[in-house]
Amino acid sequence: MKRLLLALMITLPLAAQPQLKVFSLSNRPAAATIEPVKALLQPGETVMAEERLQRLIVRAAPERLEQIQKLLEQIDIAAPQVWITIAQSASNPYSGGGLLQTYDGQQNVNASQQLLVMSGERGSITVGEDIPQVQPFWTYVNGLGLLPPGVIFQRVSTGFSVEPTVIGQNIRLRLTPWMSYQSAQGPGRIDFSEGSTSVTMKNGETLTVSAGGTSNSRQSGAFGLILGYGNQQSSSNNQLTVTTLIRDEPPPIP
Repeated sequence: MKRLLLALMITLPLAAQPQLKVFSLSNRPAAATIEPVKALLQPGETVMAEERLQRLIVRAAPERLEQIQKLLEQIDIAAPQVWITIAQSASNPYSGGGLLQTYDGQQNVNASQQLLVMSGERGSITVGEDIPQVQPFWTYVNGLGLLPPGVIFQRVSTGFSVEPTVIGQNIRLRLTPWMSYQSAQGPGRIDFSEGSTSVTMKNGETLTVSAGGTSNSRQSGAFGLILGYGNQQSSSNNQLTVTTLIRDEPPPIP
C-alpha cells in the first residue's frame, strides 16, 4: 500500500505539468486570437502569437491544451466578405442675372463605387484628382506684397470608409462617405458633402442613408444704373444609397 501511494504521489504531478504546443491558424489572425485563448489559461500558463507564420505557442496543462484545440476549431474560420456599393448623386440648379443678362443652368453629379471588405475589418476607397488653381493675390493677402501669381492644388474626390460586421444574414455597417466636385458656377469653387452613420442592413438590401439639400440667394447693387445690379440663386440636393451583399463576386453597378 505504501508503495502504491508513493507511486501516485510521483506520477500525478508529472502528468499535470505544463506542456508546450504550437497551434497553426488557417483564417483568424494570431494577434486577434490571443485574448480568447488567455481566458482558458490558469496562473503560470502562457500564450504567445507568432504573427509571421500565423501560429500560437501555448504552454499549459494537457487538459487546457485540449480545451484550446476545441476553441480554435470553432473560431478559426474564414470571415465572410461583403461587397459594398455606394451610389451618390447631387443636383445643383442655379440661376442669376444682372442689368444686361440673365442665366440659369443645372449641374448633375453621379458617382458609384464598389469595395470588397472582410467582416470585422475596415476598408476605404478614394477616386479623384488634384486640380491646379492660379491664385494671383494669395501672397498679397498674407501681407507679403503683390508678387507673381501662385499655383495651388485643390483635391476633388469621391470615396468612403466602411466597417461591415456580418451577423447571420444581417450586416452591421459603419459608413463615412464623402463627395466633392467642381462647381459649375465658377472656377476655383469646390462643392463638398460628407456624412457618417451606423446602420443594420439585410443581405442584398439597398438603403437610402442620406437625402437633403441647401439653397441660397444673393443680391448686389452699386450706384443704380451706372454699375447695375445682380442677383444669384442656387440650391443643392444630395442623395446617398448603400447596397450590401455577402458573396464572392461583385454585384452589377447600378
